[in-house]
Amino acid sequence: MSDVLENFMEPFLEPGLTRAQLETAFAIGIVAWNIAIMPPERRQPAIDEVVQRHEKNCAPQDLQEFKELLNEMVDRKLALFTNNLRLIADFQLEGPGPSYQLLVASSLPEGV
Repeated sequence: MSDVLENFMEPFLEPGLTRAQLETAFAIGIVAWNIAIMPPERRQPAIDEVVQRHEKNCAPQDLQEFKELLNEMVDRKLALFTNNLRLIADFQLEGPGPSYQLLVASSLPEGV
């Protein structure tokens, strides 16, 4: 699943990101991945809820960009990783400096 997540995140990871930026990017990607596994009617309300949780700390323009990013990530998951129904529970970046190893904990959703 680590390779899958890295492949999924590839267009969203710019060269030169700090470890903290990488961790934030992967955390956002995991939220989007898990939302994409939800039934279609629950996806947009889930995205809206995630964005709403950040309202106090972000400018309206930043919130709109965040919402667009989540939607783009959900669309990528649905288009390219449709048959992968594993929920991502957690991740860790291990290793020094700019090189790292991504470790991912995942499970199948209930009923699958």
